[in-house]
Amino acid sequence: MNDGVREGLTRPPPAPRGPSRREILGGALALGACTRPVRAPARRFDEPIVVDVHCHDFNASDLPITGFIARTIPGLSEITSGLTPIPEQILRRVVGTIHGWLNAEAPSADAEVPELRAALARGGLIGPATPLPLPREVFDRLAAQIGSLLGIDPAALGEGFFQLAETLHLVSHPRARIAATLATIYPTVSLFAPLMVDYDAWTGDHAASSLASQVAANELCARLSIRGCIGRPGARLHPFIAFDPLRNGGLAIVQQAVLRAGFIGVKIYPPVGFLPIGNADLGGDRARGQALDAALRGLYSFCEAEEIPITAHASPGNEFALGYGEMAAPARWARVLSEFPNLRLNFGHFGHETGTGGAEGIEARDAWMRQAAELIETHPHVYADLSSSPLVYDAAYAARFGAHLSALCARFRRLPSRLMYGSDWWLNRFDPRGETAVGAFQRFLGDCLGPARDAIMGRNALRFLGFLDDDDRLAVTNRNQQRLRAFYGSEPLPAWLG
Repeated sequence: MNDGVREGLTRPPPAPRGPSRREILGGALALGACTRPVRAPARRFDEPIVVDVHCHDFNASDLPITGFIARTIPGLSEITSGLTPIPEQILRRVVGTIHGWLNAEAPSADAEVPELRAALARGGLIGPATPLPLPREVFDRLAAQIGSLLGIDPAALGEGFFQLAETLHLVSHPRARIAATLATIYPTVSLFAPLMVDYDAWTGDHAASSLASQVAANELCARLSIRGCIGRPGARLHPFIAFDPLRNGGLAIVQQAVLRAGFIGVKIYPPVGFLPIGNADLGGDRARGQALDAALRGLYSFCEAEEIPITAHASPGNEFALGYGEMAAPARWARVLSEFPNLRLNFGHFGHETGTGGAEGIEARDAWMRQAAELIETHPHVYADLSSSPLVYDAAYAARFGAHLSALCARFRRLPSRLMYGSDWWLNRFDPRGETAVGAFQRFLGDCLGPARDAIMGRNALRFLGFLDDDDRLAVTNRNQQRLRAFYGSEPLPAWLG
């Protein structure tokens, strides 16, 4: 492990107290007594259910964009700490100016909450974000001028400019309109699980909207979706709350979100600079490592007891310092699953092709897909999603990945029932043809895995979330399912829930 990993990025607050048994079990009491009905019959859907288990609908005020970009440029943190802070200072000043413009347009969560409450009272459909007001030709002309000056292909530059401009325009909108855009771009998806992020403690920056205020806004968006008001009547949105082990009160925010606010899972992000467990053994600041491990164990204990799914970033991309990406390796989770064997865990992105480039290919011990498949095979509630995959737009990648996937599914028999679809929208807008993700995945999975396609596109995610069991029966005794049914109250339940 490199010195940057040992030393970390910031000193944490005092180690949080783990939840007591009373606190862990108290969530259900807050909702009222949850009965445990008899086993339900096998659920048969009239049409295949599509679930997007890995997407995003936050706006610019929910992100510490300046610090995030500064931390994820390869080598910049090392230059800053070892040589000179000037490059990072310049970058933060430039990006911060752009972020300031975005924040001036993007409503904070506190500002949007009254609007969402009013929308819930009056009803009616909330439409998608407005299109970029400038025509594409403006960006093409600008790209041609810059390309000529720098000797860069203006066509490639123009596409990048236009995608960046469209995305910056999108994230300046209210969250409900961003969510409505997601729902209308993918009209066949029944359930979206948008993942929140919490990078504040690791970036030397902070989001304009506090995490607690984001919970309130997202709860109202979920309630609006229950009424059929977000983008289209059939779209339902139930988010994952972000957990950062450095945040004071982070577990309390998680408890509020999943026990009372319609959230259905937790998202964590190890490549910012922590291991899933074992931080106290890294060297350097042992007290810091112990605090991280205590916070993480508190989360895992709570989630295991309450059957709350966790999605962990499992790609080396977006590491916050050189070497931090390795902290996201699936093999790092073996110790966690040994301590918490009934934890519901999803390896977000399935590791892509990480570690498969050598002669051994998918058989290599360093192949992240294989590491994940081994843990899936030996633990009952471990899954992986295929979000942000280049297979949508890269035929050569799709061919390689399809061969890897076929070999793994033949060897690990549980894997086809544990893989899940995810788009990674709106981040996939920076890739070509992101809006075609659903159809591209359906074609790819049909060619590669045949009968498993529909399960990967939807039913497997319903199992991960605790809504279906392995026999495709409604999991009526699952606590996550019971909480969400209670959240719907008197509103009609969607087919995948009741």
